[in-house]
Amino acid sequence: MGKNPATLTGTADLDSHATEAGPTAASTPGAASTSHTANTASSPAPYLQVRDLCKHYGEGEARTTVLHDVTTTVNKGEICVLLGPSGSGKSTFLNLVGGLEAADSGSINVGGTELTSLTSKQLGEYRRDKLGFVFQFYNLVPDL
Repeated sequence: MGKNPATLTGTADLDSHATEAGPTAASTPGAASTSHTANTASSPAPYLQVRDLCKHYGEGEARTTVLHDVTTTVNKGEICVLLGPSGSGKSTFLNLVGGLEAADSGSINVGGTELTSLTSKQLGEYRRDKLGFVFQFYNLVPDL
């Protein structure tokens, strides 16, 4: 296991803020600069806004922290890349943003929808209507 669970901070080029063991993310609006700027009247509201996101697996001594206080934003039109070693929390992060898993704490806002407050039925509608997910392992249907 790594020294510290995955932690992302900032809004654009996040790899300099990730922990040694955690995933890194970088987002760029096309060829534009990746400077860290606060939202102002002229800058768009973030499309993805994650704040203080935490996810753990297991209980007691077997408890493993996968994501710890992850905070990041991605504006509409930006490209975001998650990088990190195996087990650093990349898939867990995507599963949380995709509404496939529930966060232990924190908030996930996608396009104005707060995922952490949605019911199971509403999460299903979110995945059906607003999300495209290409799984790394395509053998989800046993007969195929």
